[in-house]
Amino acid sequence: MGKLAPDFLRELADVCQRAGNFAAADGYLKEALSLATALKGSPLWYTLVERTAWVQFRLGELDECIRLAREAIRHLE
Repeated sequence: MGKLAPDFLRELADVCQRAGNFAAADGYLKEALSLATALKGSPLWYTLVERTAWVQFRLGELDECIRLAREAIRHLE
């Protein structure tokens, strides 16, 4: 299935977050990230981490938001 499932879940999360359903978006993104572990460092992985951080921010989970942002930066260095 490769990249298809995480990308599909990312799109579902996008629809949910645009509708204001951040909890559902968070679930889709977490599932996508778990499927994308082999893609770590790829553009899709960075997109998933960034969007997960954004949803965490919107949910008020600032510590998790910061952790995810730092993880993405660490992999860029």
